[in-house]
Amino acid sequence: MDQHALRRVLQAGFIDFTVEPSFQVLGNMIERIVTPKSPTSDEKEGEAKRFERPPEKRDTPVVSRRWMACFKENKEAWTALAPDAKPKT
Repeated sequence: MDQHALRRVLQAGFIDFTVEPSFQVLGNMIERIVTPKSPTSDEKEGEAKRFERPPEKRDTPVVSRRWMACFKENKEAWTALAPDAKPKT
């Protein structure tokens, strides 16, 4: 396998094992950051309870992971460019 073919195979692997998992973690972190924290028992007894909306009316943000489609498309492009990785006999 020449250097250019190897680079194509390695690029698809890099997307699979490094980039995509890193962005999964990033997406999970964003969801945790933007999701409203449930109030503690101390907060419920205090001033915060007066202004709190009922749990069923809270807006739970949904983080759109638009990058997943890009990863899939990019990986498919690199995989299509890569030759068969099996050694020829």
